[in-house]
Amino acid sequence: MGPSGSGKSTLMNIIGCLDAPSSGRYILRGEDISSYDDEGLAKVRNQQIGFVFQQFHLLPRLTAKKNVELPMVYAGISKKEREERAEQALSRVGLAERMDYLPNSLSGGQKQRVAIARSLVNEPSIILADEPTGALDTKTSETIMALLTELNQAGTTIALVTHEPEIADYTQRTIYVRDGQLMDRAHSERG
Repeated sequence: MGPSGSGKSTLMNIIGCLDAPSSGRYILRGEDISSYDDEGLAKVRNQQIGFVFQQFHLLPRLTAKKNVELPMVYAGISKKEREERAEQALSRVGLAERMDYLPNSLSGGQKQRVAIARSLVNEPSIILADEPTGALDTKTSETIMALLTELNQAGTTIALVTHEPEIADYTQRTIYVRDGQLMDRAHSERG
């Protein structure tokens, strides 16, 4: 959490291997990835990091299932396995009956669940969620946060950017960013 311009997006871009830190090292799952080239970082992003964006970033001409399959195409996974895993991921987020729908036929909450399913299919150790509930109503936001909480309890690290204190209340730990500086307070310490 933090005000606009505080450095939240920069931090997420560094965690997501989209930007390089100006100093220091980046250790991910015990491996120093600071010196990886673009190809190495792309592999890390594809295999270890799932992205959930506020604006969904679904391709409009592809069905929900085909959108979920995309990360697996880049990972070189066979068509049969891609289809099976995409169907499982969409079922996991409650969209089994919508997998053949195009994005313009889905509600905002359904689009966000497709985006979450897409972030899961390569079984990443980290999911980066940038304002995943920002464009959603309260009930749909609660559904999305319950799903992210379930994923976290199953062992996936969720890094979430939000401006909404009620969304931050779902977290176990909140890191505040102000003027590029991190201020860490355990959730239980917040009033």
